[in-house]
Amino acid sequence: IFGTVKKIEIPQNCEVIWVADLFAEDYSQGGAELTSENLIKTSPLDIFKLHSKDVSMELLEQGVEKFWIFGNYCGISMGLIPTIIANIKYSILEFDYKMCRYRNLDLHALNEKKVCDCAESTHGKLISAFMYGSLGLFFMAEKQLEIYCEHFPFLIEKPCTVLSSVFNDQDFLKIKILRQKYKNYKKTN
Repeated sequence: IFGTVKKIEIPQNCEVIWVADLFAEDYSQGGAELTSENLIKTSPLDIFKLHSKDVSMELLEQGVEKFWIFGNYCGISMGLIPTIIANIKYSILEFDYKMCRYRNLDLHALNEKKVCDCAESTHGKLISAFMYGSLGLFFMAEKQLEIYCEHFPFLIEKPCTVLSSVFNDQDFLKIKILRQKYKNYKKTN
């Protein structure tokens, strides 16, 4: 039937709810999506994938006893963040700079012609509270962790891990094939 929306329910048997804007089945070229997929596939836990745009108060209530992981979560209603902080056990896997409205400090500087000051905005402060409320923070690079801690020094108190991107054997095979294919390619500029 046209216009029918399938109701999402948190499966009883899942142990972890993984929230992301997109997953590898939605966009197989994204580094965040591939890293998330490799972590999900290698986990011994039963993981339920939930698109950030679908997170609702009802689903938070259904999954209140589960552990949540928030990857790229820009689609989530920011109004739900205080409820998540107060009621959910979660970690954050940070792929970019969500404190910045551009999610990229260089892009912010390029577009605004000034250094990013989003950390001082209401949005930036909400993101910092979300990060502080987590049980653990995972970053893609040492420099990224350093930048977050410069803006929000209290994050040093949280368990922080630099994870980097996570690749599987097929990813390395693709890289090897591409490297071989383009070994004689010369950049022309």
